[in-house]
Amino acid sequence: ILGEESSDEISSLKELSVKVHHLLYRRRYVIIVDDIWSLDAWDGVKRYIPDDGNKSRVLLTTRDENVASYVAASVSSTVIHHLGRMDKEKSWRLLEQRVFGEGACCPPELVKLGETMAEGCKGLPLAIVVIAGILSNAERTPDSWKRFAEDVNVALSKGGEQISEILSLSYHHLPHFLKPCFLYFSAFPEDHDIDASNLVKLWVAEGFLKAKEPSKLVEEIAYGCLEDLKRRNLIMATKEGYNGEIKICRIHDLLRQLCTSRAQEENFFHRAEDMMKPDILPSTTSKSQAHRISFSSHVSSRSVNLRRCSVRTALCFQHDKHLISKLLTCRLLRVLHIKAGKSWRFQSKLFELYHLRYLAFTYKRNVDFHLPEDIRNLKNLETLIANPRPLCGSSRETVILPPEFWTMKNLRHVMLYRCVVLPDPISPSLPLENLLTLSNLYNFRCKEEVVELIPNVRKIAVFYELDCQRESWYDYKLGNFGRFIHLESMRIELEEVRYRLDWCKRNPFLECLVLPQSLRRLRIDGGAARIPWEVMTNALGSLPNLESLKLWHDVCSGDVWETEEGCFENLRVLEIRCTTDLKCWITESSSHFRSLERLVLRSCGELAELPDCIGDVPTLQLIKVDDHQKAVVDWARRIGIQQRGNGNELLDIEV
Repeated sequence: ILGEESSDEISSLKELSVKVHHLLYRRRYVIIVDDIWSLDAWDGVKRYIPDDGNKSRVLLTTRDENVASYVAASVSSTVIHHLGRMDKEKSWRLLEQRVFGEGACCPPELVKLGETMAEGCKGLPLAIVVIAGILSNAERTPDSWKRFAEDVNVALSKGGEQISEILSLSYHHLPHFLKPCFLYFSAFPEDHDIDASNLVKLWVAEGFLKAKEPSKLVEEIAYGCLEDLKRRNLIMATKEGYNGEIKICRIHDLLRQLCTSRAQEENFFHRAEDMMKPDILPSTTSKSQAHRISFSSHVSSRSVNLRRCSVRTALCFQHDKHLISKLLTCRLLRVLHIKAGKSWRFQSKLFELYHLRYLAFTYKRNVDFHLPEDIRNLKNLETLIANPRPLCGSSRETVILPPEFWTMKNLRHVMLYRCVVLPDPISPSLPLENLLTLSNLYNFRCKEEVVELIPNVRKIAVFYELDCQRESWYDYKLGNFGRFIHLESMRIELEEVRYRLDWCKRNPFLECLVLPQSLRRLRIDGGAARIPWEVMTNALGSLPNLESLKLWHDVCSGDVWETEEGCFENLRVLEIRCTTDLKCWITESSSHFRSLERLVLRSCGELAELPDCIGDVPTLQLIKVDDHQKAVVDWARRIGIQQRGNGNELLDIEV
């Protein structure tokens, strides 16, 4: 822009900006602004770019989606193009072009190896370019390329410091509060799928984030941070919910290398295998200062010495009883996460870890599991997660909570993945006002005193196994569920054991159940309910905030389902799975499901008539049919053809 003018003649940034504006004024131009990091940076650039209405153009790139949205809002006719990650074919084309030049082809004997390396870069152009730079200077022989293909990450590490410096900019520009959240990814094994819900709970237990507004949960802030990392392309979401919420995430290998090195440099997180090497810790760090340690599956407990360590966090991706015994001597532990395929045995030293906030472990299936009463000593515990050891076959073992459970006032999440027997409250008991999640409560009697003790619960799962000869739905006080005024997510499982149709008619499930207006997600699973379709529509269709409804395994009975105007107005996801009765679904207008985005039909064996008007729902994005029933498959395909004929290219049909 400045031509021959020397930069030495410009004494300040303001002078430069004025000069640029003067040179661009009333001229047509195309300007490329690469890597805008912040909103302020864009504002600083924009004010000196004249808009004379002469079809000039500005192309800018950013890794931050917030910046892109901000620019689009501030400049009319802005178009946002999301590049995303490259697929296998494009990755290979880029690698081939960079190594052999434009228009040249790779020798046939190297193609497969090259494709393997390109795929290993997982769609990241920067990684592909670095690999290409290495291969351009290597022998073009199968043996030479094979050495790189065996471990792409090793090859990338030989590309000099350029790539690490570029990636380091991503970390450097993170807000202060996001840096520990990003560095926490260094604790997980390579190519590990990370459960977002558990990760958020770990961040909360670590105390990284604080709620500035009383009405906002720390967990909500943590999910916002996770989304922020995704927008900055520092992590990948491999599974998302209907509302875009991240379910499963992972980190690219290259970024994991950056994350791991930074975590070690800053004494934030250390891997146990690295601590065994005398030269791996920074000179300013001793083992006694390593507060967070991750143990991979191949670390031997014999090589671990924790006597001088003041460990606060231990994430174990293996089961080694000797290692666990050593960890329990670390009296300052706040986070203990043991995820493995072996069973857990309680040790008395566990209940001396008074600072513990997060505890996750596995236990042996096929036996009833009693939580000791000494768990009350863990007064700071916020998250308790217990997973059964995976075995073949079904089992109905129970996890029995002690009465002392009601004294643990800091509990936020109790996630026990079998049948949980909740004890009767002890007197006197103060409300567990922080409790947000309770999972898999077995034959839960929703008494008034229990509701009063867990007033703020947001997510609950219950499992009922009834003997219809002795019990009634009325015995379980299901009407009191409506008093959970903050409840957002509910799962109800009903065991199909010893029920009779005449008993179901005398003891209608939904007649007993009252659900709160706050409910957003509901799944009912199991044929013991046998809810008539009409009753289900009247009872659930009026819930004003219901967004996701899943009906599994013959929950509803009857061969005709006819919807009504005004029902399910805010429903975004409808999933019907394994229903044997339903033959005809009647919906007269697309306004019956005016907010529907996803429709999933699975194993609806008798379903033959479905409403074509569903395809006209303006918000509908996906119809997914996993069914051998020809009528259902033909219906889905017909909807797809009709909508494409109407110019609707947004609706996906998956058959």
